[in-house]
Amino acid sequence: MNHTKYDTLHHTMKDTKNRSHIIAIQTDQILLVQFLKLAAIAASGGEAKQRIARGDVQVNGEICYQKKRALKTQDKVTVDGREYLIRVEP
Repeated sequence: MNHTKYDTLHHTMKDTKNRSHIIAIQTDQILLVQFLKLAAIAASGGEAKQRIARGDVQVNGEICYQKKRALKTQDKVTVDGREYLIRVEP
């Protein structure tokens, strides 16, 4: 099933127990730069790339400088102290 970058983000909900925002996507993976835009963490692709280049973004607890890093289910993205958990939903 093919999805455009605009219908990749399915929905967001907050897991109050773990204080994570769960981001459900409808594809097997999403690029980090796309994720930042779709989750409204960055207003544009340029801003997303800048945030990644500055080291503002962690993936699974480590600073990630790879804008094309593929995020998969159960990956955790942390930005500005907020944690986002990726979950793939059909």
